[in-house]
Amino acid sequence: MSEAKKPGIHIAEPSVAPSAVLQAPTAVPAFVGHTEKFGDGAFKPKRITSQAEYERAFGKGAIPRFAIVEKTDPTATTDFQLSDANGKLVDHVLEQPVGAAGGRYLLYNAIRLFYRNGGGLCYIVPVGDYEHDFDSSLFQRGFDALCQEEEPAMLVVPEAVSLEPLACFDLQQRMLAHCGAVKNRFAILDVWGGDKPRSAPDGDPVERFRQGIGTQFLDYGAAYYPWVNTTLFEATDLGEKNVISGRFLQRSPKEASTIARAMLEKLNCMPPSAALAGIYATIDAQRGVWGTPANVALAGVSLPTTPVSVDEQEDLNTPVSGKAVNTIRAFVNEGTLVWGARTLDGNSQHNRYINMRRTRMMLEQTVRQALKAYAFDPNTPETWIAVKDALRTFLTEIWTLGGLAGAKPSEAFDVRCGLDETMTSDDVVGKALRVSVLIAPTSPADFIEMTFEQRMR
Repeated sequence: MSEAKKPGIHIAEPSVAPSAVLQAPTAVPAFVGHTEKFGDGAFKPKRITSQAEYERAFGKGAIPRFAIVEKTDPTATTDFQLSDANGKLVDHVLEQPVGAAGGRYLLYNAIRLFYRNGGGLCYIVPVGDYEHDFDSSLFQRGFDALCQEEEPAMLVVPEAVSLEPLACFDLQQRMLAHCGAVKNRFAILDVWGGDKPRSAPDGDPVERFRQGIGTQFLDYGAAYYPWVNTTLFEATDLGEKNVISGRFLQRSPKEASTIARAMLEKLNCMPPSAALAGIYATIDAQRGVWGTPANVALAGVSLPTTPVSVDEQEDLNTPVSGKAVNTIRAFVNEGTLVWGARTLDGNSQHNRYINMRRTRMMLEQTVRQALKAYAFDPNTPETWIAVKDALRTFLTEIWTLGGLAGAKPSEAFDVRCGLDETMTSDDVVGKALRVSVLIAPTSPADFIEMTFEQRMR
C-alpha cells in the first residue's frame, strides 16, 4: 500500500488469487535442414506458422534430377524395362545423386507433409542451400543455434537419412544428446533405409538403426518405421528437366510415361518424421500433450513403403534391447495409421511411453518457469504458501483435463514446500527454496485383452 498522506481510513485490495502458471509449449517443432533461401540468415532459427510463410522466407524445393542407368547389379530393384537399339527389353534403374547433383533435399517436402498433418507453429533452421552437399557438422551448428530458443519442444531433421548410415546414426545420437541437454525437447527420428523391408538383401534397417543409435538419452526420442508413400508429387510435376543423363524425350510416349511414374514413386517416398511432428501438434491441440500420438491416420499418405506383419511388430514394439521402434501400418477401411507410442527407452518403467515422457517434460518446464517469479522473494512461510497454491491450481487444471491419473487431485499430484517438508533450517538461512512435485501421469492402453466365453445352454 502506498504511504498515507492524510488522516483517515485507507483501503488496500491485495490479490488473493495465486499467480497464474502458464503451461510450457509442447506442439512446436524445430526443423533443421537445407533451404533455397536463408530467410533471416544461415543458422538463424525463424518462427513460422504456415506453408506460405515458409515459402516467402525460404523459397521452394530443389529440382530433383535422376540418371537413367542400365541395371548391372542383379540384386538391385528394377525400376522399369526399356528397349535397346535392337528392340530388346533391358532392365533399368533410376539413380538420384545425393546432395546438389541430384537435388535430393527433403526439408521443403517434409514441411508440406507437416502442414498436411495438422502442423502449425514451428521453427526453421537453415544450414545450407541447394548448392551445399550434406555435411553433418552443418546440422550440429543448427542444433547449437537452437540452444538459445526456449519455445521449440520437438527436434526434426528429415535430411539425416540422406547421409551415409554411420553419419546418420552419429547425427541422430547428437539430436538425442541435444534434447537431453536442454531437457525440454523431444527428437522424432527416422530409420535409415526405412523404405526397405526388414528382409532386404543388404540387411535389416531396423536392426542397423538399433545398433547405431547408441544407449544415451533414449528417453528423449522416438523412431518410426517404415517410410511412407506420399501424394506430394503428381506426374505433371515431372519431365525432361528431371533427367540428367539417359534418353527421355527420344523415348516413346509410353516409355517416357513409365520413366515419369518411376520418378514419381521415388520422390513420393518420404521418411515419416515430419508427418509425425504434425500428428504430435494435432494431438496436443485436441487432447493435450498427455494424449497418445497413435491410432491416428496420416494425411497425404497412401501406404507405407513396406507392410509390417503382426509378428514383425512384436519385435519392433518390445525388443529385448528395449529400443522400441513405432510402426506405421495400413488397415483395411482405416487408412495408414501410426501404430505405436513408445520412446526408444522401451525398458524404462517411467519413460516408456511418448505421452508420459512429454507430459513430464512439459510439467518440469512449466514449474521451472513458474518458480522464476519467486527467485528473489524472501524464504518465508508466505512465499511457500504462494508457491504451493500456484502450482496446485495449475496441476488441478491439468488433472481436470485428463492429464494426470487419479480419482481426485490428492491422488494425482502433491506439492511440497516448506520447513520440515522440503527444507531444513539451514536451507532457510541459506536462502535455498526447495520445492517437490509428485505426479501420477496417465499411461496408454498399449495392450487390450478380450476374453470370449461360450456357456452351455
